[in-house]
Amino acid sequence: MTPQRPRQPPDDGSEICAAFRLQVGIDLPGDLLFRPMHRVPGAPMLRVNAPGAELYLAAGDIERFRSSAPPGYRMLGFWGHGANSYAFYYVASTLAETIYLRLHTGGAYTDPAACMADIADYLPALQSLLRTVRRRNGSALIVEAMGHAHYEITIDGETRVDRQSLLGVPDALERMRALTDQGKPARYSEQDAADVARLRGAVLALIGQRYDIEMRRASNPLVGMRAMGAAKRLVGGLEPRPPLAAFRHDLRWKLAALAERHRDPDGEDRYARACFEELLRAVGAL
Repeated sequence: MTPQRPRQPPDDGSEICAAFRLQVGIDLPGDLLFRPMHRVPGAPMLRVNAPGAELYLAAGDIERFRSSAPPGYRMLGFWGHGANSYAFYYVASTLAETIYLRLHTGGAYTDPAACMADIADYLPALQSLLRTVRRRNGSALIVEAMGHAHYEITIDGETRVDRQSLLGVPDALERMRALTDQGKPARYSEQDAADVARLRGAVLALIGQRYDIEMRRASNPLVGMRAMGAAKRLVGGLEPRPPLAAFRHDLRWKLAALAERHRDPDGEDRYARACFEELLRAVGAL
């Protein structure tokens, strides 16, 4: 049975930490903790950051999380269903980081002890990687979800990508370090550059369409027009630099950051933010 969204008072996270220690054998890395934590009815070992927060639990939820989760979203804990779909989750979205971890904890066809040992090795290494990215003011897109993996680290405008799982592999540390090694030049084809330019053009077209809609708004059309004007300046000023996935990620989190800091001169910040949110949803669908 799929758990319901949380409606209970927050807790201090001690129950999750104790369960993690008991099952995995190490302390839960401190960087994964957040406050406040809210329980999820029907899932005693799952926590989210706010009552009513969306739950992203299945493989099919990954793209929906990437396209629609608000900055500040967190989900943490254990959940599973069926015979073999049991996992430890850490799901987080910030302006600079998008992280979706669904790490297998065992089931009918796998050894739980081996799964827990893999998690115990993986999470401290990942914490070290993320601290390096943050220290160097970079950005990260990380997905590790029962075999589906995508690692994308951008530092100083340069991106490193690894699309293979780093969970339970002997060279995980070396591959994580390689993701923050920005010393080697990256080469991309003309097609890579064309794909990025095409995406930027498509986003600018969406902005133009929204601007036209706002021009016809009966009540103070300038609010949406100003918001889309700010979006156009931001996207138009971005260098169309490959790879495509890194450019898409950079564009989306910069638009999200603009939405947060944009202030309308007439005080209609809520409507302006709604315009940005609709734009972000449209961009996520491209």
